[in-house]
Amino acid sequence: MKEILSKKNIFFCILLIIPIFLFSFFVNIDSGDEIINFQSLIKMLNGYTIYKDFNVIVTPIFFVLGELFLEIFGKNILIFRIYNVLIFIFLFISIYLTLRKLKISKEFSIFTVLLLLTMLSSFIKVGANYNVLAIAFYILGSIIYKREKSFKNIILQGTFMFIVFFTKQNIGVYYIVAIAFLNMLSKDGILENLKQTAKELLVFFILLLASSLVMSLKGNFIEFIDYVFLGMGDFASKNFAIAEGTEILILIYFLSSALIYFLYISFIKKKKLTTQEEKNLVIFSFFLNLTAFPILNMYHTSFAIILNLVMLIVILNKEIKVNSKILSYINIVVLICMNIYGISGVFKLERDSLIVDKISNYFGGFMEQKLQEKIELVDNYILEEGKKENRVVIISEKAALYMIPLNINNGDFDLAFVGNLGKNGESKLIEKVKNSENTKYLIDKNIYWQISLNLRNYIITNLEKTWDIGGFEIYE
Repeated sequence: MKEILSKKNIFFCILLIIPIFLFSFFVNIDSGDEIINFQSLIKMLNGYTIYKDFNVIVTPIFFVLGELFLEIFGKNILIFRIYNVLIFIFLFISIYLTLRKLKISKEFSIFTVLLLLTMLSSFIKVGANYNVLAIAFYILGSIIYKREKSFKNIILQGTFMFIVFFTKQNIGVYYIVAIAFLNMLSKDGILENLKQTAKELLVFFILLLASSLVMSLKGNFIEFIDYVFLGMGDFASKNFAIAEGTEILILIYFLSSALIYFLYISFIKKKKLTTQEEKNLVIFSFFLNLTAFPILNMYHTSFAIILNLVMLIVILNKEIKVNSKILSYINIVVLICMNIYGISGVFKLERDSLIVDKISNYFGGFMEQKLQEKIELVDNYILEEGKKENRVVIISEKAALYMIPLNINNGDFDLAFVGNLGKNGESKLIEKVKNSENTKYLIDKNIYWQISLNLRNYIITNLEKTWDIGGFEIYE
């Protein structure tokens, strides 16, 4: 603990904050995961209940912490991006601690973190995300894992199972399976190993039950089950995809990972890697790899193979002795380059694109002038229709961009993605359209791959097109 809190490590963390902040801040506001997650928090801050009043398909820790953070520091995109900075700092610190526990030198550990910072820099710009937070908890959990039968350890392991699971359910499942698998590898005997796992799972289920009771009291437990679990089949089957243009790179990633596994296991067999922590890393890394699915793109894959890189560093550390001073100079150069690269982002932004209106939810963010004008045009239309007691719903992946400034909640319609709507969610939304009154639907002229085509086609086929506005067709 003294080493972790040493002045040098604290100084390194401070230096790490700067490029992460630059990557998070100097990026234009646009449609994507950042805005979708930000809208969910805005809805919660406006008094709406997660799951009950709008659809979220993951377990809630990311949103609960985010709501608290924005409630304390400010309800705007700038604070949300600071939340992103903290999540990535947490991730990199967890990786650093993992390396130090594996007896990697301080200089080599810092080099690895900076290497990962370089690899993930473009994904930091994606914004605060539950995937990153869950993986950070997963990696931290792998550090604290011990095969001990003490009451304290059982409570700790069961609690971490719950934390990872309640941040993102599929990553939590992989973490729990990894823990159970490692427990079974213990030499204490099958029965004792099963007892150990059962006790840890008991703690997990007690915490899960307590959280379920809280949600039942809030009136959102049924919707929680629907979106987070019952809709998983639709999400997995209808969203399995390999991002176009990245197939070869993803293949290289996985082939490289296979080679790392082969080398690492051969090192274990040759007794070059002998500590329990070194052996456990293989299991934690393997199950983390599975988090790349079902949407197989560079974002998910890059985070899924983080521990593979740690395995590679462990191998290199055994075979190569690098001069600490040289490595320290390399770390300084890389950090300087990362800061320069982060600052260069400002030159890609339009002049006067910074939003300085402190009342705006977009305060502190950058937005292209054309998009600002488009949002103003559509939002003025929505406000005018509201005066006529007409509701306006946008069917588009861009819906959040327009609804956030208005603080309007259209529930599932704001995120009408296949697999994000719970069990039979498309049918439910179509039924809502059938029964709707005084409602106008803005259909994006461009079709996004995750938007429900059944819902879109129903509106186009059964309602009357009346006008166009800002790239949307108006149906009523």
